[in-house]
Amino acid sequence: MKFLRSSMRLTRRVVFPCVGMLWLLGWWLGDRQPPLLWLFYIPAPLIAAWGLIDWALRLYRAGWARSGITIAITLLALSKTLLFDSRWNRPTPPPPGAIHVEHWNVAHAPFGYAPVLRALDADNADLIVFDEAKYSADLADLTEKELGLTHVFHDQGMAILSRYPFEPQGTISLPNARAWWAIIETPRGPLHVLTMDLLSHPALDRAPTMDALTMWLQDRTDTAPLIIVGDFNTTRSARALDPLRKFMRHAYEAGGRGWPYSWPLPIPVYAIDHAWVSTNIVVHNYRLRTSAMSDHARQDFTISFASAPKSDND
Repeated sequence: MKFLRSSMRLTRRVVFPCVGMLWLLGWWLGDRQPPLLWLFYIPAPLIAAWGLIDWALRLYRAGWARSGITIAITLLALSKTLLFDSRWNRPTPPPPGAIHVEHWNVAHAPFGYAPVLRALDADNADLIVFDEAKYSADLADLTEKELGLTHVFHDQGMAILSRYPFEPQGTISLPNARAWWAIIETPRGPLHVLTMDLLSHPALDRAPTMDALTMWLQDRTDTAPLIIVGDFNTTRSARALDPLRKFMRHAYEAGGRGWPYSWPLPIPVYAIDHAWVSTNIVVHNYRLRTSAMSDHARQDFTISFASAPKSDND
């Protein structure tokens, strides 16, 4: 018992302040320092929860003064979680003809696609994009049976399930990532959808991938609305994503509210699943939804076109 109390005292007085300072350093350095990249991935919610528990357990004995470092680190972690990472947009009702979109990393569908599709049935989505979607010859048949969606394309571990017809446009060459895109023929006009899946590695520099994606966007001459969805395996605050923000807005930042993290379930602390929209798209009511079918929460949001979409090829 004495050893246990001593260990808890060491954790409170030494371990938490040290880990908290490393988290602060990672927040300050960001993801542009490859040797110290792992510091960037210390999750703020974990530090906040740890600090609150530690503070509650020892405050009545240590007092405010001796708990100063714990209090400061905890409040900073709470601020990052609730103010920097989170958004609090008001719900906005979508207009008639809006498109209900979902993106979900289905983690290779370990129980098969039938329960995955049943989990989506009540959502009545118009457009669904899967990541980590292992190949299944019966995916199209199951999708039509369970969801009533008749247009399905599956390639490179990613799939699009759509209420509207679409035409795949081919792959996009990105380092450390797989990506391809398609043109969806919606009743409002063409919608371009790009789906991508980045390599999962905590020490990987995402900047080359994002720079290549930005070059693709820069060379794109068609002004039709565009959404980019995928598992980026880096958080929304990553500086590597800054070039992408010159062309796109994050759907959660534009129309979401509340807990912003999508992985790992049941207690997600990383915002690694992303949906980006072009400036001629309005986002309505972005939310993250959970299911036992995957360790990722799925992105659920509705979009409308800010103006009548028009392709430069028309």
